[in-house]
Amino acid sequence: MSSASQPRRGPLARTVARPLGPLASWVALVGLSAPILGCPSPDAEGKYNGFIDQTEDDREVPESKMDLGAPVLPDFGSGGETETEGPPGLVIDGVYLVAVDTIVSPGLPLQFLAEVTAELDAAGDGMVTVEFQPLSLDPMSTTEPREEVGESITIDTEVTAYAFALDFGETMVTGAANPITGSDIVATLALEGSIRSEDAWCGGVTGDVESPIQVPLEGSNFAATRLADRDERPTAFPCECSTIDGAPGPMNGCFPQSG
Repeated sequence: MSSASQPRRGPLARTVARPLGPLASWVALVGLSAPILGCPSPDAEGKYNGFIDQTEDDREVPESKMDLGAPVLPDFGSGGETETEGPPGLVIDGVYLVAVDTIVSPGLPLQFLAEVTAELDAAGDGMVTVEFQPLSLDPMSTTEPREEVGESITIDTEVTAYAFALDFGETMVTGAANPITGSDIVATLALEGSIRSEDAWCGGVTGDVESPIQVPLEGSNFAATRLADRDERPTAFPCECSTIDGAPGPMNGCFPQSG
């Protein structure tokens, strides 16, 4: 009785009771996970491409409209004058009578016409060009005949605070312009002075006369006064800075010393 009541285990029953193998376990796990993860979209690539198209404007970087290679400065206007040039200085362009009164024979000056071209700022700095043209003089004369004679001499120089030095170097002045001896003059000289106004400049003479006699020129003076034109020939004129604002004396030639 007891043996008939217990079921008999056959081959099939033994197979089911055997533990699951590795492959069967993996298949079972995937089967259980599928309902949880859900099914993939039937058009995943299409949706991704749509997202790319819809967000294209947000991803674009606008081009810079600023030219970093050439900065543009604000234009504040010129105000009538440029910042670099500044206001102009004295206008000294024109023709002058230059009297060079040497210690060799005071009161008997060599005379030149001087054609001046200058560019000066308000501080008196700049450049000046002077063309010296000798004037003929009879021996011991200050007024006759004073015609343009011989070769002209052109000098370019800097001007600083209205001061200048006109360096002739070694130069020759024709004897026709020498009222002292009538001989050609060879000298190394410079005119060192300052611009006193738009109508006058003056100073001292440095250097040496080498021929027809040898003599230093220190202590000599010069003065230049504006002329109306190249034909004007005043009979009296200043020959040094102290008489620039002076007046003619009883005789022709250099203005007399005041006092």
